[in-house]
Amino acid sequence: MLHISSKTYRTIAFRKEGQGYRWIGEQETFTGPHEYTSVDGTFKETIVLTYEIEHISGSPLNQLYISYHGDDSRLSWPHVLTLSETRSVLKLWGY
Repeated sequence: MLHISSKTYRTIAFRKEGQGYRWIGEQETFTGPHEYTSVDGTFKETIVLTYEIEHISGSPLNQLYISYHGDDSRLSWPHVLTLSETRSVLKLWGY
């Protein structure tokens, strides 16, 4: 796995095949402005975009999976974020 930290956090997964590597998935995490508290502590809200062609994190295969972690009821589960909604929120967050 390749981890890249910048304004966002990106993890890119590869599978070793013979003499090289093959891309099998990618995840990018965007941090929001608000904090929320859970049983595990206090964290910044996040939106995570995941795309995998092999099982890595448990996300659905071969499709963009968008998840929100935080206490904004407009974005929280069971609401399923669309790419359009996600773009709007990320724009508000400064991305």
